Amino acid sequence: NRVRLRNLKSGRVWERTFKSGDSLEGADVMDKDMQYLYNDGEYWHFMEP
Repeated sequence: NRVRLRNLKSGRVWERTFKSGDSLEGADVMDKDMQYLYNDGEYWHFMEP
């Protein structure tokens, strides 16, 4: 089972092969409503509404 992984902070992408039965640690993800402000070319800027 081949997967493509992306680092959400750096944008780096790589492929990895897992065997059936392998397991991964779940990502620590927050879901939060934000208001988009602007993109300065390198970063996206948001604020809490």
